[in-house]
Amino acid sequence: MEEKVAVFSDALNHDSIIDDIRLAERQLTIEVYVYRHCDMSHLRTLLSSCSLKKKVIVTYSMDGDFAPMAELVNLGKKHGFLLTIDDAHGTFVCGKDGGGVAQEINCERDFDICVGTLSKAAGCHGGVIACSKRWKQLIQSRGRSFDSILNCYIYQFLPVAAAACAWYMLESGFHVTVIRPPTVPSNSCRLRVTLSATHTVGDLKKLMAAHSEHPQQLEVNGYARL
Repeated sequence: MEEKVAVFSDALNHDSIIDDIRLAERQLTIEVYVYRHCDMSHLRTLLSSCSLKKKVIVTYSMDGDFAPMAELVNLGKKHGFLLTIDDAHGTFVCGKDGGGVAQEINCERDFDICVGTLSKAAGCHGGVIACSKRWKQLIQSRGRSFDSILNCYIYQFLPVAAAACAWYMLESGFHVTVIRPPTVPSNSCRLRVTLSATHTVGDLKKLMAAHSEHPQQLEVNGYARL
């Protein structure tokens, strides 16, 4: 507990992860490194410059894209860090059994801690932490907060038009919410669309049609699959 720990955090990690790091700073001596989103070259540089023995990497994406899992695993084997993924968008969506992105890429066993949510694809509340028994006992005894992330499926779009797009979508029959700073960086707002098992392929096609008809021609990025 007295030894300093280096935490390497993806620049697009959810603000709940950032808050968790701040909470950890109250119990541990932490040195935080923020690497550019999914930029393994930048991460390698930061890892090489860090002389601390204990290292933790945590990855998540507010853009809904895949982290470079294979490269993270290889870096973990080389530098011996604790590898953690918040797979909120991939849980029950990716992988043959819905086990998430790590299962889809077949590297589940290479991650020390996998965090998933039940409030997106499962349509419930709460979350799940997949880890070893020792980590489970530590988290249960030392964890000061358990975060429940709301809603599902993220569509990234160009800035300064968030409210206008949400209003346009509402007029088109789709209620979507806007993700604004400080949850995401300034000038990078997003629309969050919640899907459920009752939505049909036809519903999704109508959603995409309304989206494409918006004057701003917004860029789409996410896990939704027809």
